Amino acid sequence: MMRDKKKRPSLDQALENLQKEMCELIQGDEITQDEREILATAIQEFQKKVYFQKVIADLEGALMPLVVKRESSKAISNLYTKLLSPDFANKGLGGLVAFSAPGIGW
Repeated sequence: MMRDKKKRPSLDQALENLQKEMCELIQGDEITQDEREILATAIQEFQKKVYFQKVIADLEGALMPLVVKRESSKAISNLYTKLLSPDFANKGLGGLVAFSAPGIGW
């Protein structure tokens, strides 16, 4: 007997939903100016057709310090959690999780 699994959106649909959510956050008043600038940078990168994994990784990297220090708005914390979801995690990396940190050179 097969269980019905919740179907995840395609990567294209997930990215489209992410961009839409980021635009709505930028236009609203739920986030700080710093958060707004981070999201605007990511949207510009998507529009320039920068490789999506780089945009997601850069976005995660920019938001992580705010989230870890609990200095982010609730909306940004929720967005950050989505970025870590299976819809985006490891897409296009073949299971390899890569990161970059100051002082670590590979």
